[in-house]
Amino acid sequence: MVRRSDVLRQAANLRRREEFLHLRFIEPLLKVSQWNSNAVDMTAAYVGLVHAETEATLESTVQNLLKHGENCAAAGYCHPVLMNAAIYYQSQLQENMGIVLVPKRKELKVDAQLLLDSWRGSGASSYWSQQIDQNHGTGLSYIERLVQPLGLDLQTNTFKRFEGKGVVRLAQMNKSIFTDLNELVSLRGRAVHANSSIFEASVRTSTPAQVSESAKRATNLVQLVVSRALQTMW
Repeated sequence: MVRRSDVLRQAANLRRREEFLHLRFIEPLLKVSQWNSNAVDMTAAYVGLVHAETEATLESTVQNLLKHGENCAAAGYCHPVLMNAAIYYQSQLQENMGIVLVPKRKELKVDAQLLLDSWRGSGASSYWSQQIDQNHGTGLSYIERLVQPLGLDLQTNTFKRFEGKGVVRLAQMNKSIFTDLNELVSLRGRAVHANSSIFEASVRTSTPAQVSESAKRATNLVQLVVSRALQTMW
C-alpha cells in the first residue's frame, strides 16, 4: 500500500537533502574570494547531486501516483489519475500505430475492473514505467511530459496539447514560475557532462553561494509541483 503521508514526507525530504548537500559542499566555500580547483570541484559535485535528488523525487512521485491509482482500481474505485494515464497512452498508440487497446473514458469511469485490466493488459503500465525510467532531467519539458498527462496543468500554455489527447485537468499550478529551472539544468549539464574548465567558465561570474541559491530555488519549485500533485490528485 502506498500512503499519501509517506510520499509527502519523501517530497519534504528533498529540501532537507539540499540543505545537507549545501552544508557539505557549499558552506566550506562561503569565504572563498575567487574560484580555485577545489571550489570548482565542490560546486560541480553539489550541482550534480542536487539535480539527481530533485529528478529522483519527481520520478518517484509520478510512480507513486500511478501505483496509488492502480491500487484504487483494484479496490473498486476508478481513479482519475490512472484514467488519464491510460487514455494518454491510448492516444500515443493511436497516433503512432493506429490501434486501440484502451476503452473510452466513459467506459473506464464506471468499471474499475475494466480500468485495471486495461492498465495492466494494454501495455499502459509498462509504457509509464518506461517513461519514468527514461526521464533524465528536471527541465520544464521533462516535468511537463511526466505530470501533465496525469492531469496537473502547469499553466505553461502546453496543457491544451494533452487535453487534445483526452487528458482531463485535475489540478493546476497557481502561476507560471518555471524560469528558475533553466539555470540548474544548464549548470547540471556542464557539471556532469563537461570538464572542469568549462564548468568553471559557466560559474565564473557567480559565487558558490549564488549557485546554491539558484539550485535551491529550482528544488523548491519541483517540490512545489510534487506537493501540488499529491495534495490535489491523490
